[in-house]
Amino acid sequence: MEKKFLVFSALIALVVSLVVASFNKQESGAQSGSLSNLQTTRTLRCAYAPISPYIIIDAESGDVQGLYRDVMDEIGRRLDIKIEWTEEVGYGQIAAGFATGRYDAFCAALWATPARASAMSFSDPLYINKVTPCVGANTTEYDQSVDPLNSPDKTFIAYDGDVSMQFARSIFPKAKIVALPENMPFGEAMQNITAGKADAIATCDQVIVDDLNKANAGGLKLAASGKPITYVKVALGLPSENQALKNMMDVAIFDIQADGTLKRIMTKYLGAERVADTTIIPVP
Repeated sequence: MEKKFLVFSALIALVVSLVVASFNKQESGAQSGSLSNLQTTRTLRCAYAPISPYIIIDAESGDVQGLYRDVMDEIGRRLDIKIEWTEEVGYGQIAAGFATGRYDAFCAALWATPARASAMSFSDPLYINKVTPCVGANTTEYDQSVDPLNSPDKTFIAYDGDVSMQFARSIFPKAKIVALPENMPFGEAMQNITAGKADAIATCDQVIVDDLNKANAGGLKLAASGKPITYVKVALGLPSENQALKNMMDVAIFDIQADGTLKRIMTKYLGAERVADTTIIPVP
């Protein structure tokens, strides 16, 4: 009887160990899938969101162009991998694409914030953005300070679940906030400000204002220009806990920062003045 019991116990232990091993293998596979794909195909599948001049979609060919196209081409060259522009996604759907393995990285302008850190990881920052609210171009109330925006009679627009909501709540807690659907185009959202339906959005810089004003006849400006309300790291979005893939991206980013390539690419698209006005590029 005792011998039978020992055999039975051993069988149970074996089954449990196989189940645990299978679970761990599945979990490990989910975390390393992007790296496995990259090692097998030598191709990094990039998701992106079009915001000029960072990502520009050619109207005729549909090709991805712009600042991040040049940055990722350079990263691909240094890592000896191909960059594939796989899928356009909204900022609110980035993490869902990682979870289902549709792409390996988000290769466009992305602020690394606490709100996003629970759902994805980030490369080392390519650069740091100076963040300032956008307001209507005809207002003068906020020219010297953003303090008047922190008032119950002021209204911010912000995307649901986005950093624009986070900054509005934390920096301007007294103001009202009107939530926007996450799929509303940024230019359309800004019409709330130019039409006088809202006072500000918390997340702007001069590059964004310049681009939007081309289409809106100068309808926006920065509040208290030259006095950022905060700073944010701008990084590549990556699947959570995929440390090996992050290491690869970090090494390449350091490389293009160290020899001045990143600054040259940014100056090409933004101009030297705008690079100085809106960003801080980490220099070893």
